[in-house]
Amino acid sequence: MSIRLKTTLIIVGTLIIGIIIGSLGSGALLRRRVRDFGERPMKDLFVEGFERMVRPEENQRDTIRVILEGYAPKFKAIHESHVASLDSLLDSLDVDLADVLTPEQLERMKERRRRLHRAFGGPPPPRPHMQGGDRFPDHPGDRPEREEGP
Repeated sequence: MSIRLKTTLIIVGTLIIGIIIGSLGSGALLRRRVRDFGERPMKDLFVEGFERMVRPEENQRDTIRVILEGYAPKFKAIHESHVASLDSLLDSLDVDLADVLTPEQLERMKERRRRLHRAFGGPPPPRPHMQGGDRFPDHPGDRPEREEGP
């Protein structure tokens, strides 16, 4: 084997090892950040996010923090309501698509939803299943009307 070929193989091998190590390190860092994000209280994330955006001066910091901490519970309530509404709408979508999708497509859809719930706060709460009708009797308007086909 010539020296030129050996040199090329060493350089390419080093490059490949670097790419692999970089990818693994990047993935581990991203997973850690997502996990840390999920463990922090919503109030802290809200207040710190606004402080980073506004960049208050030292004499403003305490006053701004008090105001933001007063609004944090209201934003949290709206966020939780939004998540619950979105989850309900996704459940309705699942029901309507169940008759149309193949078992493989349904499984891919379920897997994606499981990944989203793991990434953003754990598994979804169990949902009641009702035969032949709206699964959410408390919120009948959540389900869009289904058009009748030919």
